[in-house]
Amino acid sequence: MLKEKIDTLILGCTHYPHLSKIIKEKAGPEVVLIDPAEEAVAETKKLLEKAGTLKSKLAPAKYEYLVTGSPTQFQELGSRLLGKVIPHAKFVKLV
Repeated sequence: MLKEKIDTLILGCTHYPHLSKIIKEKAGPEVVLIDPAEEAVAETKKLLEKAGTLKSKLAPAKYEYLVTGSPTQFQELGSRLLGKVIPHAKFVKLV
């Protein structure tokens, strides 16, 4: 894609933001990276606020990890990417 002189690159996978520093270095300053996750977070926050389920800053955080792949693999990779142990993940099948 860089050979085609692109000027914008949309990070279209949930894993790519973790690689954005390397991607920026390889792509150079003339290529703009767009991370759709930022907009997804903003929309999710609006939905949670509307439903009255947005967590209070005073309440302790609760985490639940639901995966469509291997829970063990997710726990191992996720723990490395997040820099903290992910103690459990649950497999879910999407219908």
